[in-house]
Amino acid sequence: MTPSDRTSPDALTDLDGCVETEGGVDCSALFERLDLLLDEELEPAEREQLQAHLAACLPCAGRADFETQLRAVVREKCADQAPPELLARIRAKLDMPAS
Repeated sequence: MTPSDRTSPDALTDLDGCVETEGGVDCSALFERLDLLLDEELEPAEREQLQAHLAACLPCAGRADFETQLRAVVREKCADQAPPELLARIRAKLDMPAS
């Protein structure tokens, strides 16, 4: 499987070749904790176990690559801010006394 194959839609559901790695981490355990791993919200020992699984399991690595790329696109596309004029109008409305 090439790196570009790992982020194809088929790689997200094709679990052929999945393995259980040290610490009893299998694909379902990784999928349950993937968001926490990507958000860097895990203790170092658990993070290392999950990263070891990703290094040994191409389907899971593909899923993690896809999720990482998706997060980057969402972060980039959702970074727009409202125009200053709109923000000023909203602030003015919020400062108005209730009638």
